[in-house]
Amino acid sequence: MGTRLAGKIAIISGGATGMGGAASELFAAEGAKVAIIDRNGEAAAATAAAIRARGHIAEHWVADVSDEAQVEAAVKAATVRLGPATVLFNHAGTIVIKPFLETTVQEWDWLHAVNVRSMFLMTRAVLPGMIAAGGGSIVCTSSISAVAATPMEVLYDTTKGACHMFARAIAVEFRDRNIRCNAVCPGFIRTPHGLREVADLGKLGVDVSGAALAAQQGRIGEPEEVAKAALYLASDESSFVNGTHLFVDKWFYGDVSIPGLAPFLSPVDRGRGVERSSTEWGSTLGARKIHAHPLATVARWFPAPSLLRSATSSPGGEEGRQVLLALPLFSSKRLQQRRRRNRVA
Repeated sequence: MGTRLAGKIAIISGGATGMGGAASELFAAEGAKVAIIDRNGEAAAATAAAIRARGHIAEHWVADVSDEAQVEAAVKAATVRLGPATVLFNHAGTIVIKPFLETTVQEWDWLHAVNVRSMFLMTRAVLPGMIAAGGGSIVCTSSISAVAATPMEVLYDTTKGACHMFARAIAVEFRDRNIRCNAVCPGFIRTPHGLREVADLGKLGVDVSGAALAAQQGRIGEPEEVAKAALYLASDESSFVNGTHLFVDKWFYGDVSIPGLAPFLSPVDRGRGVERSSTEWGSTLGARKIHAHPLATVARWFPAPSLLRSATSSPGGEEGRQVLLALPLFSSKRLQQRRRRNRVA
């Protein structure tokens, strides 16, 4: 048994399976009393039982964490049973994968309820007890999708962007109460959620093949690797880490250490590794490489004049003008086919 969370009481939303389940098991193994709050009662009970079978402490409560009354009741029950939480892992979340123009207001509201409202409700319910206990650590599950947008995931990407700022805002407001709040940001992970995402994106023509994943993050990640990152943020080992976003993606979302590129990036963006032009072309955080292409070639790929006028170009005359083009990591197959056709042309 480890001691990194010895004496801590940890509430984990979405702690029954996947990355949340791995975190429940790891946190308990490191000495925490674990309260699993999950809508999947059967899976939550099984995970809690497995933890107890190893000699650790875990209980579970069934709740829809997007429902205010259910969250309040579950947190109150966990506090009565185990004591006030000193660790909160806001992990519960889901995804909608479909073309933006086919999405509905109902899907928008539902996804924000599960991914964003749940963090608000869980954090608000836990904070009074955490403050009374003298402080603690809050960890929120964000995603690479907060900064590296992928096609067909506008709704999901938006909720994860909200998670990014939620963690920072809580960190600032409660740091004087000895409470830290950080976000862990996974890449593609081998969970039911992650594998479904890959399958659904593939059906919609997005290249998420094994080769594409290998190129972007080396391999698919494991739930335990995310749990270990969350453990670090939850533990006192990260006592001076607050308001940060810890990416568990093998540097999926950007690497711009490309010779000759630096002059075209602002100093701030060079330091951050953000692929953004000095003329405000716009962020392309999902891009792995930036290539220079002849202006005439880019015009065939992207005929919109406004794009070409605002694109960052290399110095020189109009005739030999080169355009720096940063494409998203997962360009659609349709776009790739168009580029191949135009190269031939």
